[in-house]
Amino acid sequence: MKRLIAAMILAAGIAAAQDANQMHYLTLVPPSDTAAITGAGVDVSAYKGNARLLADFETNTAAGYVATVTFAHSANNADFTTITNTAGAACVITKSGAFTNSVPDGLSIDSRRLKKYVRAVVAQTGETNAVSALIVFPMK
Repeated sequence: MKRLIAAMILAAGIAAAQDANQMHYLTLVPPSDTAAITGAGVDVSAYKGNARLLADFETNTAAGYVATVTFAHSANNADFTTITNTAGAACVITKSGAFTNSVPDGLSIDSRRLKKYVRAVVAQTGETNAVSALIVFPMK
């Protein structure tokens, strides 16, 4: 009987741990070299944990290049406002000048601060390079 109880406790622990170890990637803006992109709202209400807002920029050689990815949220998928962190700073990622990028730029945010829908808005001036935006959650 003790072995059965121990096995059940172990099985329950493993099942719970699997959920916490699987990352969930949601695309907010697919890779695009368009100068201005407003992504569609994505329902994030099923996800939890400390999320990571990511912007991935293609390598750029032009000195006059400026790209901004602004992350916004909405309760009704219509009235979006810029996401802010606990200090009140806007969740915006900006990249300018010539650069090479091996990893996406990112910001962390507690998912409890997010409204039901999240989207990203991309604005580029100078050259236009492929830019994508996504949000990563540790749990669902």
